[in-house]
Amino acid sequence: QKRSEYRHFEMMMLLNSTRGKHAWGCSWFEEQNKKQKLYYFKQKGEFEMFSRITRGIKTRSIMGHNRFETNGTKEKNINNHLHVDQGISIIHNGVISNRRKDMKSECDSEFILRELIEYKIKDKETMIEAIAKMAEKLSGSYRIGIQHDDISESIFLIGDGSCLYGYPNDEIAVFASEKGNIIFPGKKEALKEGVIYEMKENKIEKVGEYEVKKPTTVIHTLS
Repeated sequence: QKRSEYRHFEMMMLLNSTRGKHAWGCSWFEEQNKKQKLYYFKQKGEFEMFSRITRGIKTRSIMGHNRFETNGTKEKNINNHLHVDQGISIIHNGVISNRRKDMKSECDSEFILRELIEYKIKDKETMIEAIAKMAEKLSGSYRIGIQHDDISESIFLIGDGSCLYGYPNDEIAVFASEKGNIIFPGKKEALKEGVIYEMKENKIEKVGEYEVKKPTTVIHTLS
């Protein structure tokens, strides 16, 4: 990528830090021994421009997260984003109520990672199949970005229909939770619920669908 594109990433991280100043992180792929390897970094505190981490990155695919602390203290870095294991990296905005016994952190977002590992690694599903099965279990609010070392130049995106926007142009594609924080001119696309998107190079394309879980309605009657 061009050096200016890293400045674009840093500027968008800075703008999106208004959504969370408790911790930040990013994940990306770099070539090592002619193979793409997943790297990540996260720490408590607010994102700062000209970070020593983002300054040296050479990649075609990077995603970042600014965390607002909800479930799990920022003082334990395992609770902060990104959540990474077995070649999969996820970021999540929102709050979900699902839990698993094998979760290692106090953060609700880790459920997403554990479900993807269950389907992709253990059951050997494709990434799109794994994302669909995971998404169909979610209860709560979610905007999710996913990277996997099988498809190192892609970022997969799903959302619940609110606060997730994509922007492709002739040279680059980006996504963010706030439309105004995408710093490029032109139309920003609101990503739809029930759709799996793949962001690669300068495109954001629909690659799959999943059934949206309907909220449970409880009716109380007085007699």
